[in-house]
Amino acid sequence: MTIVVRMHTATRNGKSMSLGITSNFEDGVNKKLIEFGIYDMGAYGWMDADTQDPEFLGHALWQTEPPLEPEWEQLFGNGPVKHRPTDMEKFIMTSGSDFEGLMKFAQLSIGQALLFRDNAIDKPFDDNNFFWMNYVNAILYLNMASDRIRDFFIAYQFKVNTNVFSESNKKGNYYSKPFTMATKASSNSKTKELTSKSLQCSNEIYHFRKKRNCIVHDVSTNVGRQTNRLTISQQKQYDEDSKGWKSNSFPEFEELVQNKDNIHLHHHREQEASLDEVKSWYVLLIRTSNYVFELEHYLRNPHRYTASN
Repeated sequence: MTIVVRMHTATRNGKSMSLGITSNFEDGVNKKLIEFGIYDMGAYGWMDADTQDPEFLGHALWQTEPPLEPEWEQLFGNGPVKHRPTDMEKFIMTSGSDFEGLMKFAQLSIGQALLFRDNAIDKPFDDNNFFWMNYVNAILYLNMASDRIRDFFIAYQFKVNTNVFSESNKKGNYYSKPFTMATKASSNSKTKELTSKSLQCSNEIYHFRKKRNCIVHDVSTNVGRQTNRLTISQQKQYDEDSKGWKSNSFPEFEELVQNKDNIHLHHHREQEASLDEVKSWYVLLIRTSNYVFELEHYLRNPHRYTASN
């Protein structure tokens, strides 16, 4: 999509003029996301326009048969509303919709990081703030999204909101606790399969969440750490020089080139590893939500599934 921004200013003779500024920013972000294999959550669940994808059935069901269908006709004044949503239905739908919105923000943050990577990749001595800012944003959105899909799971599985559940379940792996409890309580092969897969995913999410604070802190203080290393180097050099300065102590040209190459290599690997990490977390949440959405649909409509007890 091309974005055109028009700014109206007045000339000295009182006439207004339009300044058209054309940007392909959104096109660039979407192209980078496709190349990197990060797709919109709404793209999962379908093999074509009409055929559900068995691998991502949960996403197809969330899109076509959500826990609560808005009564659009009635909401626009065509007759009385037939169903008053319960508070639990409201919580479930809000959690699921929040998850979807946060995943969209995470996706766009990853796309912008990819776009700015091209500029940052060859500049290891620059701050590259736009790359790292979008990377940190993606981490924060993914962390919040992992909270919302857990809220969604707790609400339909245990019929309580997260605050009530958390009051009596604070021990052990806090994040995975509801998935563990649901797996142990599963009554048939279908629920056992889906809760077990959700539990496995939740344990992986837990490890990403544990690293989040360290990652955000490291990125946010990167400039300070670089300054600290430079100051330490100057301290060491001063101490060495105080013992007797040598004019030929400057590194050889080949050594300087090697050091420069090593810095570039480290910088490249650091950026690639960071992007791979947020991609893994994003894809993991797509898989997790697929199992969670399918399980919710099954518990609502067990008669539509063939499951052996």
